[in-house]
Amino acid sequence: MNRPSGSSLVAIALPLALLLLGAASLGWYSASNLEDSRVMVGATNRVLDETREILILSLSAETSQRGFILTGNDDYLRPYEEALG
Repeated sequence: MNRPSGSSLVAIALPLALLLLGAASLGWYSASNLEDSRVMVGATNRVLDETREILILSLSAETSQRGFILTGNDDYLRPYEEALG
């Protein structure tokens, strides 16, 4: 039986080692980006929640103003005054 020479083992092992090192580096880089993405998604969700709250308060204020203008009833101004705060 022929045993592979030392140089042929190095020719096989070196590219395999480089491939494994590259795969490990890519995995670490992906994991790092994943955590950064999670942080950014959390911040985006907080901004969206605050934006929705502002929209709801604005619509409530607009609706209450319209009710007051149409009826002259001061009760309609309560949501408007709350939205101003």
